[in-house]
Amino acid sequence: MIQQQTHWFDEPQQRTKWLVQGLITTDDNCSFVGKPKSGKSTAIRNLVASIVLGRQFLGRDVLLPDRTGRVLYIHVDRKDRKHQVASDLRNLGITREDSSRVHLLTEQDISKELDFEGRCDWLAKKVRHLSPHLIVIDLLLQFVKTKKGVNDYDAMIDAIAFLQDKLTESGYKGALLMSLHARKAVSEDVGDNTLA
Repeated sequence: MIQQQTHWFDEPQQRTKWLVQGLITTDDNCSFVGKPKSGKSTAIRNLVASIVLGRQFLGRDVLLPDRTGRVLYIHVDRKDRKHQVASDLRNLGITREDSSRVHLLTEQDISKELDFEGRCDWLAKKVRHLSPHLIVIDLLLQFVKTKKGVNDYDAMIDAIAFLQDKLTESGYKGALLMSLHARKAVSEDVGDNTLA
């Protein structure tokens, strides 16, 4: 017997639970997108500090009790070294006491033997252990490591869907933020187009 589905119009409205008021929900997938060196990582570090310290981000309230936010920060963009990221986070007000709620990992913390699926399994284990409010992957293209190239739309969509499914399977209920470079194109000026 086929069960009759609810008409789309009758779907119940869900109450929005915000991590950052009006900007990022508690179960969001969002991206910071821009050209290289346009400030994505700087904005991300400010967001991380805001979540960890419970202070405003871009004039919007972080809806967590002060100094309770937990962030898993996967920094695989090789232009900034770990000591630079650590210095930025300290300069943004994260103290040694607060630092236990920021789990900063880099390319060196991920086994070189892992393919993308293995990296997703590795990330899911970290998430189950740490229960972060926010996961940051900066730069997503470095984490995915697709062999088809960064302009392959289908490969990137499949990779993002796989990553989201792995996090859902792990029981993750927080927000996922990915940084992406603007789409690269050959012989056309496309501006800041997002690939995925």
